[in-house]
Amino acid sequence: MWDLFISHASEDKEEFVRPLARELQERGLRIWYDEHSLSLGDSLQESIYKGLAESRFGVVVLSRHFLAKQWPQRELAGLTMREQSAGKIILPVWHGVSVEDVAKHFPTLADRLATDTANGVSSVADAIQRAVAGSPGVPARRPPPGKVLAELMHDLSPAQRKALQNAREVFRDANRRSFTLVLVGSAGVGKSSTVNTLFGRQVSRPSKYRVGTKAPKRFEGGEFEGITFSLVDTPGLGATRSEADDYAYLREIKRKVRRMDCMFLVARLDENRPAEERLAAQITEIFGEEIWDRTVVVFTFCDVLAHDVPEYTRQLKERTRHVRHAIAGSAGRGVAGKVPIIPVANSGQASDLKPRPLPTGEPWLGALYAAVFSRISDEGAVPFYLYNQRRDTGDDPFDGTGALALDAGQRQVVVDRMRNLGVFRHPHLVGADARFPWERATRLPGWLEPAGEEDDYGIFRLMTAIFRELINPR
Repeated sequence: MWDLFISHASEDKEEFVRPLARELQERGLRIWYDEHSLSLGDSLQESIYKGLAESRFGVVVLSRHFLAKQWPQRELAGLTMREQSAGKIILPVWHGVSVEDVAKHFPTLADRLATDTANGVSSVADAIQRAVAGSPGVPARRPPPGKVLAELMHDLSPAQRKALQNAREVFRDANRRSFTLVLVGSAGVGKSSTVNTLFGRQVSRPSKYRVGTKAPKRFEGGEFEGITFSLVDTPGLGATRSEADDYAYLREIKRKVRRMDCMFLVARLDENRPAEERLAAQITEIFGEEIWDRTVVVFTFCDVLAHDVPEYTRQLKERTRHVRHAIAGSAGRGVAGKVPIIPVANSGQASDLKPRPLPTGEPWLGALYAAVFSRISDEGAVPFYLYNQRRDTGDDPFDGTGALALDAGQRQVVVDRMRNLGVFRHPHLVGADARFPWERATRLPGWLEPAGEEDDYGIFRLMTAIFRELINPR
């Protein structure tokens, strides 16, 4: 059961609805909100109707955009019908509208007590929280991170406290760093779309039908939760340009990028380009053999074979063999065999960040995330994790793709890498004999989701969430 369903016009999402959803979630409320609650393959209409039926209250953001659209009004009609039998459900929020505006479309709402966005997000959230406070099952507001940590520390041994203090310093140091990703591949293969889906936000603008990148270009991915990153996109390497042009562009990338934390070598699954072997040799020559230790190979457009799983499997096997052979030609088979190769499928549309399923039906976003995390430099690993940490639990209100949904093996990749970096590696903190105070941790509202995930990764995720907000309060 959801606590709140947020009905709104998409034009109001950026300015007000996302910040409101974030504020309400921080207070421990369970929110049905389209960017959080829809998964790949869901029916939009069915999911929204289900959200309406399974929510205790409906927050309706009444704006000029809302009043001009039919779909939000249908949602309101559904909530109105529920009120006839269930009592007060609709919580109106006025966003840049007057009494006259509302009365013209919904006379019954015009004289109802409402909260106004002119008072600010916190004030609106306060009013909503007061309205639902008497509803059974609504959780308490999440306690401050400092209090949470203090309560946990009380039950820890001296060795565990020391380990946590060390981990906090690692995160504090990472909060002052950035990381850089370099995208290498032919024009139009989906480099931008792939990295946008990975981060759940548009950090590079894709171009589906023409060359989107004219020359090596550095993009600043922006700041999120105190972490910044840069993205270096490339021209159509290994495609129509000559060998000399490719060499010159790779040299230019090396000149511009002082520290390359991770390289994406991107190619279409359904295109076997002869120049890939030459390109791999140039990369090895210019950046050194060690660059392959920080590289992830990505095969895009896998969904073009959605209708033919055997052909997809055959092409994936053949393309994997071909690319490994290309890398081995200059770096050796041992190096080539360790480079992770991840098949992906994207829409290519800037507004659609959700990953498409592979022909086999398997998800790929978690696999790509784990591969990048395993290959990214030591300097970039913790900043990369912190930048994406909210998506690990699916509570990133800026994310249109949902949670990363890492499986057990992918979670272990994160734990092992963090141990190697000195984060939570102390045996008194994680491991079978650690005796971490989970009973107290699971009583902390909003901090452990899902409750009872009593493993090394659960501890890591819980402490990361606490440290993140201690270091960079929201």
